[in-house]
Amino acid sequence: MTLRRLAPLFCLTALVPQGALAQKAEQTYCASYDLPQSYQTDAFAAPMTYRVQNTPNGKVLIAEGQIMSGEAQRLQAEIAKAGAIEEIWFNSPGGAAMEGPYMGRVIRAKNLAVRLRKEYACISACSYAFLGGVIRTVEPGAYYGVHMFSGTGDPQEMLNLFNRFQGVNTKRGELIRKGNPQKNVDAAVAEYVAHELRTWEKESAKLAATRARYLVEMSLSLDFMTDAFNTDSDKVCYLSQAGLKRYNVANAN
Repeated sequence: MTLRRLAPLFCLTALVPQGALAQKAEQTYCASYDLPQSYQTDAFAAPMTYRVQNTPNGKVLIAEGQIMSGEAQRLQAEIAKAGAIEEIWFNSPGGAAMEGPYMGRVIRAKNLAVRLRKEYACISACSYAFLGGVIRTVEPGAYYGVHMFSGTGDPQEMLNLFNRFQGVNTKRGELIRKGNPQKNVDAAVAEYVAHELRTWEKESAKLAATRARYLVEMSLSLDFMTDAFNTDSDKVCYLSQAGLKRYNVANAN
């Protein structure tokens, strides 16, 4: 009998990331600290790759590396190519923010289990992809990290933002060449920047709403977002055993 068929029998238990500071995290659900260097391998930092591995419990698909734009489509293709698999194992520092939920829905549609092995870490966008698993296992020694979502992990998004604000100089130059007074130029440029910032804020709010709907869809507590939103995007808060249980991130031994 496969793990997927046993899913309803699993109680809401979880295992905690181990390390010098992980014990301290148990009292506060998560704690911020640097991921041990031994986890930060070349494959971990490179764009995500996939490989199939046979284990005593069946065939698994290992997804390792940074999540890039379009990763959900690549994951879907790799699952199809792998054939019948028992689990997906993640080892990723995250990456493109929007891809995490997309990947999770691919996994959920296939009714697959996911696992975070003791020598692996799943951070940022990966933490959302992981939630798509019907059965979610976090082994002792693994690191599951969250932080405030940000588009800064996606190079294409950053290029789009740069190009958007490059228009400020273009706008200023056009107004000056037309002989507008400096105060009119400054006012027009200020309005242009405000418009772009409002657009960015709307996109951020939309992303937050999308994340909340996704958590509900995957049977997570919305309290999960508290630790995520309270941690700056350039830091990582690793969930403790209590946090993994409280938020229902891990639902299997």
